[in-house]
Amino acid sequence: MMYPSHDDWVYTAGLVDADGSITVTQSPRRWNPLLVPSFLVRLQVTNTYEPIVRWLADVFGGRVVANRKMIGRRKVFVWMIDGQAAIGVLQVLRQHLRIKAAQAWLAMEAWEQRGNLRRGDDPAQVAALRRGFVLASSYLNHAGAA
Repeated sequence: MMYPSHDDWVYTAGLVDADGSITVTQSPRRWNPLLVPSFLVRLQVTNTYEPIVRWLADVFGGRVVANRKMIGRRKVFVWMIDGQAAIGVLQVLRQHLRIKAAQAWLAMEAWEQRGNLRRGDDPAQVAALRRGFVLASSYLNHAGAA
């Protein structure tokens, strides 16, 4: 991972605004309905030009996945970064985002509120809060909502 320049941050914000997504989703690791759900924060950029997504992984970390989808005759590549690493990128990237600033704020807020259950916490309230973050993320990422 390299240290990104100011221009790298601005360029990346443009990529995220145009071809990216910032999501809070229910983590598949804890699917038991009796347990308080955990969630996953993810930042990703999808593009048909592989060098762009490889550059993002080199500069910011994360991984690149070759998607099975095709756009025309082109393969689709996805750069993704999760959890604390995604939050670290979003903390700086957020000030440069124009379209997806609300999604970035929501992801950072969800991450900050993710704390483990403490003795005395009502599991139903914690579960409702976490589901609320997931629903809000889904709403903000719905086509045309931004």
